[in-house]
Amino acid sequence: PAKGVGYLTLYDAPSLRAGIDDLIGRGAVTIYASGPISEGDQDGLRLTYAYDMMRLSRSLRELDPPKGRLSLRPLTRPDGAVFLSIYNESVISLPGRPTQTIADLAWLISDDWKAGVAWLGDIPVGVYQCKCVGSIPEVSAIAILDRWRGKGLGRELLRQVLALLASGGPDRCTARIATNSSAFPLLRSEGFRAEELLSSWFQVTVLPQQ
Repeated sequence: PAKGVGYLTLYDAPSLRAGIDDLIGRGAVTIYASGPISEGDQDGLRLTYAYDMMRLSRSLRELDPPKGRLSLRPLTRPDGAVFLSIYNESVISLPGRPTQTIADLAWLISDDWKAGVAWLGDIPVGVYQCKCVGSIPEVSAIAILDRWRGKGLGRELLRQVLALLASGGPDRCTARIATNSSAFPLLRSEGFRAEELLSSWFQVTVLPQQ
């Protein structure tokens, strides 16, 4: 809702129009849909391919060392406002990535997650969150604020996060990411390889009535 973006997961194509109408009624301005659908015009709607959601994976052995400019501080409630501010500012324009609220801090601070703020000296510049359920942890998000990008800090943050995960004992991790995310080429360049296509997403536009 904070972005005015609606997401529709379909189990059958004929439900597309009803789902779109429902989302518009809820205030959605931009709509993405996934399911047994394809690019093109149908039922007064135009579907344009937008991105894929992929599962990537890589080994946690023989990691490249980070430069050491950043320090990672595990998430605590006192840092919650800083974490949410950086996270939401970083993801506001990314499809498939919902904003988070104070209510989300409860599960991010739980034992099932490793999350926190990346600091450059005394300046908070990024955040990370990883889901650690089962034997294979998942990098859920890494983000550097726009004004601090282009300095190699995103790569350093990723390498520090991988080292943090490796310290817990697993020898492999995964990441769930949209192919149009700025982090996607970074992950690929840092050794992540495609493991599974999870879903394809299409932007839906209502065509003007003739």
